[in-house]
Amino acid sequence: MEIETIRVDYQSQRGAAESFLKEFLHQFSALVERADIKLGVPIEGRVKDWSSLAEKLDRKALNISSCKEISDLIGIRAIALFKRDVVKLCKLTEKTFKVSSFEDKQDTLEISQFGYISQHYNATLPNSWKKMPSFGSSDFNVEIQIRTLSQHIWAASSHVLQYKNEADVPRLVSRSIHRVAALLETVDLEFERVLDEREAYSKSANSTKDSTQINADNIAIILNKTLPIENRKDPEPYSLIVSELAELGLTTIGELKEFISKHFAEMMAEDQKRVAMLKGRENPLGTSKERIDRGVYFTHVGLLRGALKKKFGDDKVLEVILKHKKGKIGVGRKKADKKD
Repeated sequence: MEIETIRVDYQSQRGAAESFLKEFLHQFSALVERADIKLGVPIEGRVKDWSSLAEKLDRKALNISSCKEISDLIGIRAIALFKRDVVKLCKLTEKTFKVSSFEDKQDTLEISQFGYISQHYNATLPNSWKKMPSFGSSDFNVEIQIRTLSQHIWAASSHVLQYKNEADVPRLVSRSIHRVAALLETVDLEFERVLDEREAYSKSANSTKDSTQINADNIAIILNKTLPIENRKDPEPYSLIVSELAELGLTTIGELKEFISKHFAEMMAEDQKRVAMLKGRENPLGTSKERIDRGVYFTHVGLLRGALKKKFGDDKVLEVILKHKKGKIGVGRKKADKKD
């Protein structure tokens, strides 16, 4: 078809594509959040502009009847924090959408090419999404790119540097380019090792003694065991609450367990009181409508801080919270550090 005819078609479809992209990002982001997948940055997307589309039509000599036939007219990018979350994102994409094609960019790299690594899916909506009124009657192909934050750093910087192949690089900078690519790949591998070690520690922390000092990892385990899991919010400011507890004299697992047991009933009563007050409000103060509808208000740290206020007074606890939010180390924490 003539390029001018495609341009007219593109202009007529652009508004619908923008609306489709907005709703797709909303639904996909909610899906990723429910799956507890850690992202490096929020999911982003774009509708390909006309100059890019025209260049692609010319470069690939495409013969199409509508811009809807372009597989990446609409594109989104999900940037995971860790490699294991890339795996989760890929499984979620394959499970949710109708995938027409998949490409692992690493498989297409020659030895002399640098590491533009990314997973690319071409997909269309599942039937359940097509029934959503928010999508209207629009139905577009979507390209979904998935990569880690380190891989994205390389992709973005290599785009600016405009280096694709070894032959493109001046010899003086070639060694540095290879070193950067290796370092970024090492970052992903080392993060995986940190996560593996943290998981191993968490398993061992389940059997720690009550005399063990509280830290940001074992407090998460204790709160998950002693408080309703429905109240938990990810992420919780565990490091801050550890410092706050220590300054108020609670430094060991045993002391924390005893404190929670003693104040559990009043914590939950206050939580349900807040839920009752905010039920039915579109924008409930201090939380989200989704949490109120689920029957919870306070997070785990919020429940704990509420109990601390009952015991030590609002002013004292607020003073401690503000102090540690500013990065200051309290007297209680210094004492706890000496015991380590």
